[in-house]
Amino acid sequence: MFTGLRIRWILLVIPLILLTLQPPVYGQIYNIYNKEDWDSINRINKEKIDTHLPRLMREHNIDMWIIMSRECNEDPLMVNISGRWGHRCAYIFYDTGGIRVEFTRIGTHTWYTDYAGLLTSQIVYNREGLKPHLKKFVEERNPGRIGVNISRTIPMADGLTVAMRDYLVDAIGEKYASRLISAESLAVAFRRLRVPEEHENLKKATEKGSHILYTAFHDCFIQPGKTTAEDLYWHIIELTRKEGLDYSFEPLVMIRRPGLPTSSRVAAREPLKPGDIICIDYGIVYRTLTTDMKRMAYILKKGEQQPPREVEKALEDAFKARDAFGQMLKPGRTGIELDEAAHRWLKDNNINGSFYSHSTGNFVHGIGTWTGQHFPDRYGDRVFLPTVEGEHFALEYHVLARIPGFPEPVSLPMEDSGYITGDGLHLFPQGKMTEIWLVKSEP
Repeated sequence: MFTGLRIRWILLVIPLILLTLQPPVYGQIYNIYNKEDWDSINRINKEKIDTHLPRLMREHNIDMWIIMSRECNEDPLMVNISGRWGHRCAYIFYDTGGIRVEFTRIGTHTWYTDYAGLLTSQIVYNREGLKPHLKKFVEERNPGRIGVNISRTIPMADGLTVAMRDYLVDAIGEKYASRLISAESLAVAFRRLRVPEEHENLKKATEKGSHILYTAFHDCFIQPGKTTAEDLYWHIIELTRKEGLDYSFEPLVMIRRPGLPTSSRVAAREPLKPGDIICIDYGIVYRTLTTDMKRMAYILKKGEQQPPREVEKALEDAFKARDAFGQMLKPGRTGIELDEAAHRWLKDNNINGSFYSHSTGNFVHGIGTWTGQHFPDRYGDRVFLPTVEGEHFALEYHVLARIPGFPEPVSLPMEDSGYITGDGLHLFPQGKMTEIWLVKSEP
């Protein structure tokens, strides 16, 4: 028989054992479900925090960087600092003047294992709450400039909510609240900085994403006259799940056919037919990195062995444009400058098309440079940011082709993911579009 004291002891100890033995739940923030991927993320974050963050904080004149985050409303930069669950947490970086910044987490849950040795210290609070610990931490270090994640136009640098800002101000008091400044420039510089292991991960991501789309068009799933664009949409998602991956954005299936709207409910449920050009816009998430790519297929008509010559000519122009655009994407060029240069090249080479490319990284539309005109509520200040070496980038553009049977020029969109080098954009051989895939309309 168990006595009341023993029962109470067992009820107290069992939850502690379960907390110790249960595997970490990383999927909530990271879409990660195995230790190998998690270790890669931590190695990358540790290298950035230990090696690069001290320099960046000094370059952007920030003594202390406070990132506030709450459960179900995490700051976008959590993936870049290996942040995890917690009801109300503060992640604090303080420049001590040494070779490494002090990294402290104040939160509700202990990091039972600091896998990569990222933290200098951690403080777990209970009923007393976060405020007294946050106040004491800041007062003891007396920072001159305190950066927080607020930004008018860059969402990834705008993680501090109004309520959490008020909470922070109340916690640290008027003296230190007067020292709060936007950490936008630091957040941008830190998040888009990439290390070699991330380039390798991006290479794997582009290969995996390209393979999924290749399979979708070559596994005999498409049955012309029966399969719809909506069917293909769900097939791509199913293939992604089978690979143990998530998508960075759902597949956009665009059908080019005379008289059929490009994107509509009617188009989604219309069976695919011989002569259709199918354009897919899609991306996956791999080790927190995202891809953004487009691929194209043509359903052969009876007796055809290849698409119309006009389509092939458009692709030749597109690949020529891609090479030219890639050469332009070198460090130090702003989005507006690149936009002007690309459209000037198209005009000089008598190619009807457009160019609209952007930073990628931990979200399909990244924190760095966007090419394009100044649309403040769409692109924000990112069109004014100069590109940086190593930045992950999606080369996105389209050409217009006059194809027999179509009353108007047909837009053929292209896109591949890579990273910026001193010689231009590096695209991985197995991760870029090199041809239009052919789908037979009959066995």
